[in-house]
Amino acid sequence: MRVIRHYQGCGLGAILDRGADSTYRKCMGKPSKPLAVRSGKKSVTVYLSVTMWRELRVLAALNDTTLDALLRRGAELVRAEYKDKRAG
Repeated sequence: MRVIRHYQGCGLGAILDRGADSTYRKCMGKPSKPLAVRSGKKSVTVYLSVTMWRELRVLAALNDTTLDALLRRGAELVRAEYKDKRAG
């Protein structure tokens, strides 16, 4: 335990000595509020090939938009396509 006590403060030693919850609150403070633009939204992760990612970045730059906006538009198109299939 001597090595652990050597790292007192906000490190691993403090977590092991005092418990994770109290040390986390002491070191990290209050949790920050989510950004207003992210409030009520969920994150989606997509793994793309490097080539596809580069092409989308170029498209975004050429159209003066962001990669995020292009992916949102793509998700909207997919949702609309599948809604039409269910309705028809």
